[in-house]
Amino acid sequence: MHTQVGIMVEEILHLMEKRGLSPSTLKQNRSSYFGIKRWFAKQTCGEYDPGSLDAFFKRYEDRFSRQEIKEQQFQQIKRMTNYLKEYAETGNVSFKRYVSPPKYLPSAAALELIESALAATTLTDKYKYSVKCNLRRFFCYLESRDLRASNISISLLQEYYSYIFPSNTGNMDKIAHSLKILTSYLVSENILRDMPDFSCLTPRRAPKKIIPAYSKDEAIKILTSIDTGTPAGKRNYAIILLACGTGLRGCDVANLKLPDINWKSGEISIVQTKTEKPLRLPISGQIRNAVADYILSGRPKSEYQNVFLRVRAPFTPIAGPSIFSNTIARICDNAGVGKKPGRRFHSLRRSFGTWLAGEEVDIKTISQMLGHADLDSGKPYISFDDNQMSACATGFEDIPVKGGVYA
Repeated sequence: MHTQVGIMVEEILHLMEKRGLSPSTLKQNRSSYFGIKRWFAKQTCGEYDPGSLDAFFKRYEDRFSRQEIKEQQFQQIKRMTNYLKEYAETGNVSFKRYVSPPKYLPSAAALELIESALAATTLTDKYKYSVKCNLRRFFCYLESRDLRASNISISLLQEYYSYIFPSNTGNMDKIAHSLKILTSYLVSENILRDMPDFSCLTPRRAPKKIIPAYSKDEAIKILTSIDTGTPAGKRNYAIILLACGTGLRGCDVANLKLPDINWKSGEISIVQTKTEKPLRLPISGQIRNAVADYILSGRPKSEYQNVFLRVRAPFTPIAGPSIFSNTIARICDNAGVGKKPGRRFHSLRRSFGTWLAGEEVDIKTISQMLGHADLDSGKPYISFDDNQMSACATGFEDIPVKGGVYA
């Protein structure tokens, strides 16, 4: 295998080209590698050396910490150095995402205890990950005070709550549940004698905010502002119309597969990403036409079954719902739809529930259409409707007001 960095870089760029990256992306990556090649030319006469690559990356890491370069540039350099290191070690590049190590990393014994506690539950993998993050931080707190799991007491938990609350006001319920899972396991294994009384530790709930939905007029403005003459426009129009007309979560829109759509019956059938429960919903002719127009005239050819794909190569499925929020924010700017705190793509789901409530659809039906397991889950998705609220207003005709501003 070649050890000259210049040759290695050309091989990596060739692999990127075979993967289907666009010429503009290849040009950007080549520009990033120019700095790496110049570094090695000075340090090792162009010969690859792991230590020199680490020194190169450390230099940029320091510059980023001093805010001399932007995060986007730093992440690009980080990605390119990882690709070069992988190619040097294996002769190939997998182009996998390089995830940063956990922020809170306790001892191996603590990690083993966390895994054992989670193995004793029936939680989904996604929720286990959340619990694991909470417990890793808790054990780091314990170990910083030279304490172990057997030292857990109600007073210690109270101290931890006070310590963590300022930076986790909206997450205290999940933290409390994570600690209950841990302490319950510790009691079952006789590591703790008694289960702590968590009723003494009821965390103060963060005030609930009413996140505004999009009005029907705003939704029409958004949809009519999209240029459906382009592949990106066809895709975005279909995505937003689907979300408005079904209330699907962004993750379920991103995961929607071609076989999930029954064109004859006009329905989609999915297993929800969040709840892992099946959901079948009708889709209107307008939605079907928009999705079909994208599939037939805008969707690139791909081996993936996902309905919605990236517009540019590589034509892979959309990474996640955060992309949708960025997209709708940009479309709202073009459409003249004002920004409101907390309003994003997920607000289309709230809009769907609000519009149904405005048509006097009962809460049970709304919850079923939103794919909720119980009625209470549907209530936060129903924003205040001005017409319905005005119907609740009481006049003063039957009240004998004799003075004051109402006289």
